[in-house]
Amino acid sequence: MTIRRKTITAFAMMIASMALSIIIALMTFYNRSIKAVEVGEAEDAVSRLKYLVDEDIRQLDILCRDWAFWDDSYDFSAGTKEDFLETNLDRGKTVEMLELSGMLIQASDGKRLYGYEQRVGLLDRILASMSPFESLFPESRTGLVSTGDEIHLVSIRPILRSDLSGQPHGFIAMARNLDKSRLDHYSRIVGRISVVRPAEPTEATGAAEEARGHITIDFRDKETLASQIVAELDGRGVAVLLTAAPTVISRYGTTRLLSLSVIVLVIIIASGTAFVLMLEGILLGRMRSIGKDLNRIAAGDDWKARISVTGDDELTVLCSAMNGSLDRLDSMLDEREAMLHEIHHRVRNNLQLIASMLSLQSTAATSEETIVALERSRNRIMALAIVHDEILDRPTIYRIELRGLFERIASSLTLADAVAQRPSFLFEGEIVEVDMDTALPLAMIVEEVLYNAHRHAFAGGTPGEITIGIRRDMASTLFIEIRDNGIGLPKTASRNRGIGLSLVEALCLQLRGRHSLSGAPEGGTVFRLEVPL
Repeated sequence: MTIRRKTITAFAMMIASMALSIIIALMTFYNRSIKAVEVGEAEDAVSRLKYLVDEDIRQLDILCRDWAFWDDSYDFSAGTKEDFLETNLDRGKTVEMLELSGMLIQASDGKRLYGYEQRVGLLDRILASMSPFESLFPESRTGLVSTGDEIHLVSIRPILRSDLSGQPHGFIAMARNLDKSRLDHYSRIVGRISVVRPAEPTEATGAAEEARGHITIDFRDKETLASQIVAELDGRGVAVLLTAAPTVISRYGTTRLLSLSVIVLVIIIASGTAFVLMLEGILLGRMRSIGKDLNRIAAGDDWKARISVTGDDELTVLCSAMNGSLDRLDSMLDEREAMLHEIHHRVRNNLQLIASMLSLQSTAATSEETIVALERSRNRIMALAIVHDEILDRPTIYRIELRGLFERIASSLTLADAVAQRPSFLFEGEIVEVDMDTALPLAMIVEEVLYNAHRHAFAGGTPGEITIGIRRDMASTLFIEIRDNGIGLPKTASRNRGIGLSLVEALCLQLRGRHSLSGAPEGGTVFRLEVPL
């Protein structure tokens, strides 16, 4: 035997023995893990079922409490409210509307004042769960009661006044059947077939009493059963919460593991050396191709690009799944943008509606101060509406171009002004886009400054110019300059700080920016704003 053959034989035997050992260890660990997953899923299902039952009991108890702590119920149990049944229970229609399977009103002397039961013996079963003393002076109790093959949710409450004063005048008991529709509802929520049934005689033994509250798992051939035994209302009988689901995880995992083990053994023993030689063409080359496609997509050059899919193996499934995920992400992004467009559309319409209402209110106002205040509120709201309008007019909702935004704000001020000689607006600088969180405060600041310049910079309605400059430096700092050729700042400007300037300062702080207001050497006023982007 040649060295080459010996080497190949030894290599093959070593790889085969290692693979066999690994597969055996994996099968042992994997089976335990699958079993643990099955147990965890089954226990969670029973816990969810018990939570649903407890939640329905709680809701029933809230309903029973409302009736028990009602002054009309108290007067009826005391014999002073003779029309109670006719006005409130309407011959059982109210009970059916409340989806009750039973309702009992009993006075403290043991006299049954009202009784309704869908299943004969239900009310007697409820009374049997109470001691004679409790039937006269009951405490609040909730739980389960069985009648034959049915389980009912039960709540018992003493009848008291609404302020909880006085002694109980009997009690009210309400029951709700866990019928098929309610169990089907549980099954849909839990994700497994869910059953709540009376316990079998063998399940209600002393041994079963010790196991109450514990979850029992029963692995059968094709399904996993999980059950929990709980006490009924009287503490003696028991009810069983049961969920069932096919053992899909175990069967699928075992089948896949066995198939994989056989494939691994065959490939390693028969084609170990060839596998190394073919690795480049079969796996590494395709992985490099997938990596290039993913890098191209991640670079953002073409969001619609997808991974090339060739072959019919696991890599193909992976590529198809990734392509499907990318398609879903694109679809979700389109839906999100459509939703945000609709939100901005509604916000804009509502803001415009508020602005219109303020305009109508100002026409009815007689005080000049009130008219000015309403006008300012309208202009500020319109500035916000213009931002949302700009968003709707752009192909993307994430960036807003400032020059177009400021032009529309200036135009809205011009249209709202009744002065014949309006100042003209000039725009300088570059195209700068910002996000919406920055655009909204900027719009409010610019509107406030433009309004003040528009109203106060030009005495006697004389025409003038207001220039708005926009630029951005290499450090991503936004510079906005608004200057006019009007009369300049009054001497008392530093002392008279109105709502407008206070609003500008607050918005500048929000943007983490700096601002200044000063007189220009050639006359007029200059407002400067620096905002980090």
